Amino acid sequence: MRGCIIIAAFAVAFANQPAGAQPASAGPVDPILIENLVAASHILADQGVVDAFGHVSIRHPANPNRYPMSRAIAPALVTIDWVNHTACASGSSVNSS
Repeated sequence: MRGCIIIAAFAVAFANQPAGAQPASAGPVDPILIENLVAASHILADQGVVDAFGHVSIRHPANPNRYPMSRAIAPALVTIDWVNHTACASGSSVNSS
């Protein structure tokens, strides 16, 4: 019964979104956080914690369902320009503005 309620609540929450709709942005993230994300990617790559297929992400401070992370690039090569926002539930890229 509890599982049915959770599924129903999830269905109602997304019922008003058309199929393939772009999730709403949570707004821009402080540039210092993005710089720290890039630095973390470089440090973890340098220390061998992640390889060419690893990534680092952070939760968006205004919306925990969004997380800035680098696009498909090796962590050692990440720059600020390669960071975008992703929707947690769908994995879709979200415009940060």
